[in-house]
Amino acid sequence: MMNSAIFFLLSLLSITSTVSAVYKDCGSKIGAVKDVIISGCKPTDNPCILKKGTNESITIDFMVKNASPISGVTVVVHGLIGGIPIPWPGVHTDGCTQSGLVCPLKPSASYSYTTGILVSSKYPSVKAVVKWELEQASDNEEIVCIEFPVELQ
Repeated sequence: MMNSAIFFLLSLLSITSTVSAVYKDCGSKIGAVKDVIISGCKPTDNPCILKKGTNESITIDFMVKNASPISGVTVVVHGLIGGIPIPWPGVHTDGCTQSGLVCPLKPSASYSYTTGILVSSKYPSVKAVVKWELEQASDNEEIVCIEFPVELQ
């Protein structure tokens, strides 16, 4: 009986750690966002609480709407504080490596981009909006763009 209860609780924990986060599309052009998962965030977390001194992860599931293959993906991430974009340090900018993506991205195919988010203990405790963009490397056209509210604690 005790083993069943423990298994049930562990199952609930694994489900709640992989739920979609609150986000909005901020101008995806040649891709369509299907889902966004941020480790440690729940759909009701608005803003998402990011603990300083941790490494979280983000997964963006999307589909390519472009008619031709995308040979390279550039990752651009900013924290918007008072509307002012501040580059998020430590982001791996080559979206075709260390992210689960294999380039070239094929037209009408679905992909899952996953990477880590360093939340340095040196960052200030602040509320912000994170703007996460995957751009076509050849011309910086938006593949997908999402924004999600965070609070660094």
